[in-house]
Amino acid sequence: MRFGLVGLGLGSGGGVTPLQRALATVPGADLGLWFDNEYGAGGLYYSESSIKTFADVIADGPAGEPTSAGMLVDGSDAPTLVQGYGPELIVGGGFDAASDLDNFTTGFSSGDGSAGSISVSGGELILITQDVATGEPFIRQTLSDLVVGATYFVSLDVTHAGSSGNWMRASFDSVNGPYTIGVDPGPSPNTGVFTGSFVATSTSHTVFVKVAGARSASTEMRISSLSINQVLPLPGWRTEDRLGEELFDAATMFTNDATVTIDGSTIVFDGSPLGGDVGGFTSSEIVVGRTFELTYTVSDLIGTIRADFRDADGDVTGGTTRSANGTYTERVTTASGGPGTILNAVTFKGISLPLSATVSNISVKQVHNDHTVEVRWNANDVTGDAYGPDLVTNGAFATADDWTFPGAWSHGTNEAVRTASGSDFTLTQAATHLIGKAIYNVTFDVTARTAGGVKPRIIGDTTVEGTSRTAVGTYSEYLVCPENPLTYGAFADALFAGAVSNIKIELVGRVLWCARKDADNYLILYFIDGILRFESVVAGVSEGYVGVAGIDDGGSHSAVLYVDTVAGTLSLNVDSQGLEGPELIANGSFDTDINNWSNPAEERSTQTWETGRLKINATGGNGIAPPTHQDNVQILADVAYAIDWEASTDDGATTSGYIIGTVSKSTAFGMGANNDVFVSTTATTSLLFYGQGLKTVYLDNVSLKATYARTGLTLPTDLTEIHLGHSGGANQLNGYLLEVAAANGNQAWT
Repeated sequence: MRFGLVGLGLGSGGGVTPLQRALATVPGADLGLWFDNEYGAGGLYYSESSIKTFADVIADGPAGEPTSAGMLVDGSDAPTLVQGYGPELIVGGGFDAASDLDNFTTGFSSGDGSAGSISVSGGELILITQDVATGEPFIRQTLSDLVVGATYFVSLDVTHAGSSGNWMRASFDSVNGPYTIGVDPGPSPNTGVFTGSFVATSTSHTVFVKVAGARSASTEMRISSLSINQVLPLPGWRTEDRLGEELFDAATMFTNDATVTIDGSTIVFDGSPLGGDVGGFTSSEIVVGRTFELTYTVSDLIGTIRADFRDADGDVTGGTTRSANGTYTERVTTASGGPGTILNAVTFKGISLPLSATVSNISVKQVHNDHTVEVRWNANDVTGDAYGPDLVTNGAFATADDWTFPGAWSHGTNEAVRTASGSDFTLTQAATHLIGKAIYNVTFDVTARTAGGVKPRIIGDTTVEGTSRTAVGTYSEYLVCPENPLTYGAFADALFAGAVSNIKIELVGRVLWCARKDADNYLILYFIDGILRFESVVAGVSEGYVGVAGIDDGGSHSAVLYVDTVAGTLSLNVDSQGLEGPELIANGSFDTDINNWSNPAEERSTQTWETGRLKINATGGNGIAPPTHQDNVQILADVAYAIDWEASTDDGATTSGYIIGTVSKSTAFGMGANNDVFVSTTATTSLLFYGQGLKTVYLDNVSLKATYARTGLTLPTDLTEIHLGHSGGANQLNGYLLEVAAANGNQAWT
């Protein structure tokens, strides 16, 4: 069948675009859904029994079909691959009005132009020359803000070529520079859409388009469009600098001399001629090899001043020397000049002396150089399923390992064999990797059968079973995993005599977006049990995920995905909510009381308020908890939480304790500042601290927030494919998923 949206255009303006003309050269291709606007161009078309997508015409026209950015083969369940391009860089290149020519400089090369003309009429650029004396008419336009090293796609649509000895050519930085489109003695035929590319060696290049060739009498050539777009270095990605949390802390400010003073969060230099005087602050988060953005204000300046990033041995990575008052922002990539490896301070010092200055409004944040992509969806219109890795060990029964064979079951050659029996029904394996309430695709082969039936089974708090199979064949179905899964396997009825093999269990999620290197290395954004998960899979194993709840509700939503391969950070920003949730702890600072905290009756301790802290008086096991009826302490399953707190004892002695915020999750802690990130395995409203031993323990500055950024993960590398979710079945694409961020931050799909 043919794709049902043939002729449906999303472009701006009328007429036939260069993309449509190029696509018309594809044998048997029908244009489906397309767009051509300020964000780029692309669409869907049907050819060779497949729906294919393109983000621009990449290949050379004479080769036939334009290079597809991906395809959905008829009947395939593979998601659609999307490749993006940057916005149009040529101004007025559509030649829709005479005024478009005002955006170009015109002239005649190697001639006087006396018998020629350059004009725009009827949606075309018209170039006329009479003879050699007239010369070769040309237009030129300078492109700015190019990315050095990036590849740019050039398209030129020639609609009329005059005599056969003439052709159009495009060159850069010189009217007779290297050919980008067109080669001596000229293409044949010399009309049509011609494409090429160039690599930017500067942030600015000038493009020339001119008539080349014999310049015989009354040569007239026409162009309907000139287009240049950046080719994205990785399909669908853009690289974005994202600033991390504030690292400046006035409480850590210091000076090394009495002539430099700290006034609140301000550093004051009093004009001392000494060169070693510095003032600054410390932070354990400032480490070697990272880039930081530093902002500060200098006032009352006499002399010059510089900000330095300083390590534990005094070695520095210097910033920019400042000689005038003002507010400055600079980025510094830290590097140690000596044996020190940890940079723990930002300092300000005089470069020319004496120095008199006030430094204020200090801010330092780490610069995260992320790969980012924006995905938009509507839950009512997108229903793609995708499967995770097979969770069964030795499902093909190459050996008898990993399985429990009750008496009627035995290990055969690459299969599990059963004889009819009134007992010994279930062949099992420990459900190590299964998650309660998750949906799994369960597949198995019945390789032999003489009587009875067999079906898949998962045992947990309850028992979930599939359909009984009574014939040889391969079977697959979805099962919802029970809570606290223990085992899975094959359940036979009393009459079943036969064999099974190739048992597979794969997690099912409604996939919105996936970036893949191959089947075992990918990033994936999908829904599971009401949680949107952004997950890293390396070598077929999940390395961790970020989960956000409550946005699979049928409404329109968007998510920005951040991947920092340097820091190993995976982040998810849904509907602009940021990378962390709101504070969940009520009264975690204990400024005036210990309201909102209760002492469980079963715990043998008492609690009181003392000097801005919560004091747990030891009479045995110590415990405190926010009351369970507080809605703002809801902890959800499958969401990561960042928790911070401070602990101390009345005599300064060290002790330890435990914090329990979810089933099967406890974190040991010591005295001082503590922090942890945990993923709750089940929903709870209980957050308990326990002191260990007979010590009175103080708590202060308790904070709990959902976090949508996970650090230190192993991430897949060399991702080369971007996939969008779709409905299963032949040639089906549903909903509003055709929207990802382009390299310049604009929407490449709309």
